[in-house]
Amino acid sequence: MDLKIKLLEFAKGWHDLIVIAQGEIDSQALKRIFNEIEKTIRPLVSCKVFIDLEEAALNIRPAAIHSIANQVELPIKNNPIKMAVVASKFDRCGRLHLLCDLLCRRGLRVAVFDNTRSAGTWLSEEI
Repeated sequence: MDLKIKLLEFAKGWHDLIVIAQGEIDSQALKRIFNEIEKTIRPLVSCKVFIDLEEAALNIRPAAIHSIANQVELPIKNNPIKMAVVASKFDRCGRLHLLCDLLCRRGLRVAVFDNTRSAGTWLSEEI
């Protein structure tokens, strides 16, 4: 997996985190993505996260997705987080939808999109 992360800082304490992952993503790679997100946004007051998996191929079983979702420790109580995930055309089994549903049950605002434009539009709306 090739992973690129960029944190953008704006006035009034707002931040956007852009995560682009390409290649094959197994359970260890998905854990790494969320570990990097957690590490980056933990000290921030608020953050919008854009995860682009458009050029990625997920190779993860549903049981592993449940495990990863349960391990995610994003700081949702102290700072608002909104996360948009752009799914790959290879994710026809809906594994990202399962992940997002599980994260939403934990109190995160997460949505899956099939293109970057609609993801960006949703993400640009107020938290």
